[in-house]
Amino acid sequence: MANYNGYVNLLASQGSIDLGSSQPFPIPGQSNDEPGVKERRKWTTKEDVILIGAWLNTSKDPIVSNEQKAGAFWRRIVEYYNASPLLVGTIPRELGQCKQRWARINDVVGSPGTLNDINVLDRSPVFDDIYEGRAPRVTYMVNGHQYDLAYYLTDGIYPKWSTFIQSITLPQGPKAELFAKVQEATRKDVERAFGVLQARFAIVKNPALSLDKGKIGNIMRACIILHNMIVENERGGYTLYDTSEFEEGESSRSSHVEHINNMPTHFGNMLGLRNHVRDRRTHQALKNDLIENIWNKFGDNEDV
Repeated sequence: MANYNGYVNLLASQGSIDLGSSQPFPIPGQSNDEPGVKERRKWTTKEDVILIGAWLNTSKDPIVSNEQKAGAFWRRIVEYYNASPLLVGTIPRELGQCKQRWARINDVVGSPGTLNDINVLDRSPVFDDIYEGRAPRVTYMVNGHQYDLAYYLTDGIYPKWSTFIQSITLPQGPKAELFAKVQEATRKDVERAFGVLQARFAIVKNPALSLDKGKIGNIMRACIILHNMIVENERGGYTLYDTSEFEEGESSRSSHVEHINNMPTHFGNMLGLRNHVRDRRTHQALKNDLIENIWNKFGDNEDV
């Protein structure tokens, strides 16, 4: 457990990594590299630490990273990793190998007993508005099927709930590959947007354990409003585009939001809503529809 906590502390630090000193962190599956590569070799502890450092030092540049897609982001990580002076004389790692190893490191960081998103999910109030009927009623169509819960784009550590849509770690076929590319790029844009807020407002970057949840929510709303005001004020200096070229034409997806106070009448209704949020069948159906919808819209576009 101490070894796992070492990884958690390393990832949580968000600072420059001292690659000269490391402790051994055993990772499950040391001998199973990505299938299909010509040469299979184990990842050493030193390589793991260098990969984590490459990810952290690339990701902590919010302005540059916010302006690139997931593929470009990972190419920078691989270049950073292979350029390490500690790896002189070794065979460079490929992008697919680094991404797969990073997924395995995330699995270890998510082990029981560590403090991360998945461990605090059950205590999180993120779905309270849905359970208690305060959330706006949402209906939308994807690939000809109707859904009534909004969803978050997440990484693979989150459970397969109807409100979470993960990428595909090892996509098979062009449809799955395109979906993974679009999902990761969109999720990365959201993460980088939060990085821009952290770079602009120190109160967002600094620890907030001493603040209650209500005050943290008000702080975030205020920072987002101030950020939008700054963007609006500086917009005259930006390059203006004809937005009509970005407008969607006919699509199999449509959405509608109603602000209706629909408080559950008793505890049984709240349990029903909770089960609906965690429905694995709805999750899989929505994911399949999203894969088809993205392929229908962007399958012929090589720039996506």
